[in-house]
Amino acid sequence: FGDSKITNVSFKAADKTAIYEVAGFNANGAHSLTLDVATGNVTESTPKAYDASMEASAIDAGTVIPPHVAINAAFVQSGKVATGINAWSLANQNGKPLYTIEFHDAQNKPISVVLDAKTGTVAK
Repeated sequence: FGDSKITNVSFKAADKTAIYEVAGFNANGAHSLTLDVATGNVTESTPKAYDASMEASAIDAGTVIPPHVAINAAFVQSGKVATGINAWSLANQNGKPLYTIEFHDAQNKPISVVLDAKTGTVAK
């Protein structure tokens, strides 16, 4: 997948493990993979045919902030009440790269923050 353009990256904490998912495409088609951090298992999806419309969903990695910066910015936006992270994702939505970060507070109530992935500011 070395020449692939990325369309989505996500992380999810679940049942004593962490799962990363990456989706992208190249001239051969769309593909994705899932990494289970606890086991090291990598699962690849069945490729789908390339479609020119996929280009609009590509994320320019050189223009977005790193995940740890987005998580810190989202924590501040949560009022600093988040006590744990459940998930985060980076995807291009309506032509704009956005991070969605899911936390929980001390009472296990969900907190969701959506950020502009280029600036780290709350998405409008």
